[in-house]
Amino acid sequence: YPTFLGSEILPPISFDSYTGIPASDTTIGPVFQHSGIVDVQKLAGRHTISFGGAIVHTHEEQGSLASTSLGFLRGQTGDLVASVPNLQKTSGNAFASFLLGLPDSSARQLGGAFVDQATYGYGFYLQDTWRNGRLTLNGGIRYDYNAPPVNSYGLGTFYYEKGTYVFDLKNPITGAAATIRRGGITPDRNNFAPRFGFAYQVTPSTVVRASAGIFYDSFGSNYIQASQSAAGNWPFSSPQTISHLNAAAINAVLPNPFANFGDPVGSPTTTGCSQCLNVDPASSRTPYVSEWTLSVQKQFGQSLGVEVAYFGSKGSKLTAQMLDNIAPAPSPNPNNLQTVRFPGFSPWALNGYNEYNSNYNGLAVRVQRQYVHGLSY
Repeated sequence: YPTFLGSEILPPISFDSYTGIPASDTTIGPVFQHSGIVDVQKLAGRHTISFGGAIVHTHEEQGSLASTSLGFLRGQTGDLVASVPNLQKTSGNAFASFLLGLPDSSARQLGGAFVDQATYGYGFYLQDTWRNGRLTLNGGIRYDYNAPPVNSYGLGTFYYEKGTYVFDLKNPITGAAATIRRGGITPDRNNFAPRFGFAYQVTPSTVVRASAGIFYDSFGSNYIQASQSAAGNWPFSSPQTISHLNAAAINAVLPNPFANFGDPVGSPTTTGCSQCLNVDPASSRTPYVSEWTLSVQKQFGQSLGVEVAYFGSKGSKLTAQMLDNIAPAPSPNPNNLQTVRFPGFSPWALNGYNEYNSNYNGLAVRVQRQYVHGLSY
């Protein structure tokens, strides 16, 4: 079996009629994240100027044993004494098969679903707050960029819009050159986020506030996860499963049951991907949310205050997984997989399809009486 993140492993082992020896099929880490942040504030007359930035570097390792296994059945030690006179046939014992090192099946994945990916991001902002009597204004802009994660083991995925399979390193099976940039996703360098707000004291007891801004989901749900989920895809992983071993004759023994079967070289044709990464530039942009507020605060007397506030938001290019690989027309036979656009791929071909929208509108009314004469509410 191939090493697991550089270490020898005990594969998950199953025994017929016995409790098996499980093994955790996923290891996440180590994960390193190094960041530097600088914030500066300058007071100049009526202005309060704020500016700064941050840079973050992320490096993650992860592995999976989902395609590694070793199984033992009773048949490999059954009927071994059938040729001896006056002895009854035995049905065998799976643990005896294990003690003799005679598995019934075994699976491994050369290349594996390993992740060794790194990425970096940075952001900068500038904001000015100006105060003059009853009016306060503030405005600013922020810029964020996060580079697509790059897996040193290579990325293979399906380009749904073009109907082709792509990979970002030299194909180890066919020798073909890479067909897409490293990491697959085209960088999104258009993440400018303006912000604006004001507060105005209409009367000594009435204040109006409003604000609006755009906020990018730069480190959102799919930023790291979508890329790591696409690990282990063709052509950088070569699975091998052997079964019905040692049935008629001994042909696979521990510690290497694969000795008589050779190393898998992998299929020269595309075998698909368990999780495909969306790499189309139009639908892999950074998600963002536009937000706006308006509120009015009114004080009555010395103890009673009323506030009415409205909040609205609109999400754009939000992340989701789309059921895209479906039949263009209903089929009379629902089990006929040939009706889908791309047979051999799951119905949810794209992981990280950032083309969904949302909207929200909310109204809040608050009445508050301070503690006076033994009563507050």
